[in-house]
Amino acid sequence: MDAQVARMREAAARMEKAAAEQQAITQSRRLPGSAPSASSTQPSSSPPLPPPIQRAGLDGSGQPAFGVAIRPVDLPLLTSLGSKPPIDIAVDSEVVVITGYETKDRVPEVVLDRPGQKVVLLLSTYEKVLWKVSATPGTQVQAILVSSFQKPVSPVSGPPGTRLWEIDAGYASQVATPDAFKGWSQMMRSRFGATRLDALRSDYRLAGVQRYDRPDAVVAVLALPPPPPEKASVDVRFELTTSDQRRPVTWTNAGPLVPGDEWRDYFTRGKETPGPRGTTFAISGEGVNRIVGESSKPLAPMPPSFPPVSWPTDLAYDPIKGVVALTTLGGEGFLYRYDLRADRWIDYRSLSDMDITALAFDPVTRGYAAWTTNGELLLISAQGELAGRHRLGKTMGISTELMGRPLLLAPRGSGIALIQVRGSTVQAIWTFNTATGAVQLTWRAPPPESRPTVKPFVQRLG
Repeated sequence: MDAQVARMREAAARMEKAAAEQQAITQSRRLPGSAPSASSTQPSSSPPLPPPIQRAGLDGSGQPAFGVAIRPVDLPLLTSLGSKPPIDIAVDSEVVVITGYETKDRVPEVVLDRPGQKVVLLLSTYEKVLWKVSATPGTQVQAILVSSFQKPVSPVSGPPGTRLWEIDAGYASQVATPDAFKGWSQMMRSRFGATRLDALRSDYRLAGVQRYDRPDAVVAVLALPPPPPEKASVDVRFELTTSDQRRPVTWTNAGPLVPGDEWRDYFTRGKETPGPRGTTFAISGEGVNRIVGESSKPLAPMPPSFPPVSWPTDLAYDPIKGVVALTTLGGEGFLYRYDLRADRWIDYRSLSDMDITALAFDPVTRGYAAWTTNGELLLISAQGELAGRHRLGKTMGISTELMGRPLLLAPRGSGIALIQVRGSTVQAIWTFNTATGAVQLTWRAPPPESRPTVKPFVQRLG
């Protein structure tokens, strides 16, 4: 502490000396006819200081300057036709999807340069921005669909007469993956009749100018059929709960134990976990509720020294120690632990901006596995310490942000099953080998057209 004080005093002394020398130089630059000051007639012990260097972002004194003034942008805006475009709006049109969390400029520009072609454009972000869309002569903008999480929806300036609809389409926050491409393609096909996706521009922060003058080459790569599943290097067995009767169904990382169970609807929302003796723990706005039958009561309040719960994402139950763990996104993100036997909160720790979307208890290691929005698999000790971090999202080729919670986790010591879900159905299973650090695709859902049809029962009389 004494050394720090000494350094601060030394710095202050240097600043005072520099200020005095600068004042002497200023006084020496007197107006014509003025008498020289006493200080200007005395020889200086130091050479005169050069004039301050002007740098971007600095004022004349070398101090940080304010940014450039930005005036309001006045653009003619398109009028929305509502939230329900025709279901065939994208038929026989090129389809361009531009999606991200935010944009580099507050007024991002999109240039459509496809003479002789009809184009449907989807603009989707988390932040609300002002889109500026233009089209070259001969390019027919069939429709613009705009979506933003922040409301009211982002306004759009575009060619006069262009049809605009405001929709809810979600948003991406990373570079496009094959799984993301598949998700956006299916959405545009099912909702708007698109037969293909010609461009998918996806990133956390989108470029300020997007120009579309040909179908993106990367689309051909993203549209390739997925690789076939492999035989797993380690076996994992787990249970999934049906969404209707809440009945456990046994699965392995190679598929359901009983053929046909892949067609069931499962509870995949997360945010709740079974506890002891028929108890269920569920996330609430203030923390965690304990549910027994029809009764729901919150756990003990958070200590005042703990950060308040904000954006809770998932929770897991450790039946060995009787501990409930809760993860949140608020601030830098936190991991809270609650002791059910003592009925009190144990501790919390920062997640250092690692946004966890799925959490599961490992009955073998007695630790936890977690999945982040950056496509990382985290291994967490029983005490809540980070024990391993593996970047798997790009290797697996899955989207971590598109349309909700993407994975369920089933950690079992030497292997972890990463279960991709969409809606209430299981789409694929990857297996992570904790010894080798390798990840494999070990099961993929059969195509919907292969689902067996159930013949209706007809009672015959007479």
